[in-house]
Amino acid sequence: MNLDRRLELYQETTSRNNSGQYVKAYELTDTVWGALNPLVSTETFEANQKYGYAVVQFVIRYNTAVKHSWQLKHNGDKYNVLGILHNNRRVYTTLVCKIRDNDT
Repeated sequence: MNLDRRLELYQETTSRNNSGQYVKAYELTDTVWGALNPLVSTETFEANQKYGYAVVQFVIRYNTAVKHSWQLKHNGDKYNVLGILHNNRRVYTTLVCKIRDNDT
């Protein structure tokens, strides 16, 4: 497997702003090498708006620290982690991720 993509892993954090409300943010946790495998790309209408999304797999070295609440960044695009699959030999971890074209 060719792990030739540089990936940044972001952990979800919460803090309070000046008015006492909780604010969700993401903090850089690790930078790893991985492989990119595209799975699905589509466009659809939701609430009278057209949007597209893509589902991809990123394969990284075995890592049990990654959680579903984390985000992954590759080439400036942010992906939400949908699923985490560890292989039986503890060599690789597969991250199933989704990106929408109008997410910020």
